[in-house]
Amino acid sequence: MKVKRLERKAQGEAITLMILVSATLVLALMLYAYFTGIFSARQEEQIIADAVASYTTGIRSQVIYSAENVTGGTYLYCTMITLSNMGGDVMRPYISVVPGTPGGALLNLSTNVYRVPVDYTINPPVRDVYVFIADDIDTDGIVELVGSTAGSLVVASESIVPCQTIYSNATIKANDYKPIIITGDTVILDLASGFKYSELVSEKTGVDPGTVILPLWSFLMNPADELTLYIYIESPVPLSDISLLVLAQVNNQYYLASALLFYSG
Repeated sequence: MKVKRLERKAQGEAITLMILVSATLVLALMLYAYFTGIFSARQEEQIIADAVASYTTGIRSQVIYSAENVTGGTYLYCTMITLSNMGGDVMRPYISVVPGTPGGALLNLSTNVYRVPVDYTINPPVRDVYVFIADDIDTDGIVELVGSTAGSLVVASESIVPCQTIYSNATIKANDYKPIIITGDTVILDLASGFKYSELVSEKTGVDPGTVILPLWSFLMNPADELTLYIYIESPVPLSDISLLVLAQVNNQYYLASALLFYSG
């Protein structure tokens, strides 16, 4: 009897030891997964921060021309801006235009974001910003306005023209450089807080953040490349300030790298 009791005791101790070992392994695995997740998240955050920083320092924008006009009750704004790749790598900046001014890490948008760059007073909303490349693509000594159609470059205008000419010429507008249209919740204005463009627009206009969209134009730029953009804007109301946004794309998200105030009324 005594032997059987000792055997049962040994078996119980073995079972207890197995339970303790199993619990320890489970805890170890949980801790490993936890710290691995933290490391991965921090690693991803660092990758994003480095990518955004490379665009902040690598892509330089500068205003070379700006004009405004009122035609038929519509306020027209035209500007020419150079984009330069000052970095040592091939880069693809994404740009857009908003009625607002850079303010710290964020933008101070005006309520006119309700109309520019997308007019939400019309259903469905329409785009009010047109972008062209200003370049002498046929090397005849005259700079043309270049757009795109069916995935190919096309001459929208044989020369640089004033705002009024574009307003009254549907062909030029139809041959602008075509953007992609993305949802506002994919645009991150502040890396630290994750504050989104859709949230900011909703705060200013009351528009459902889920309906906010933004046109983006992207350009592949080699090191030392310089690109001249001609930007044309129509607005049913006067705009006091307009800024160019430069964004970096990382994992299907667009992060604000810099903002240039190019018009202040």
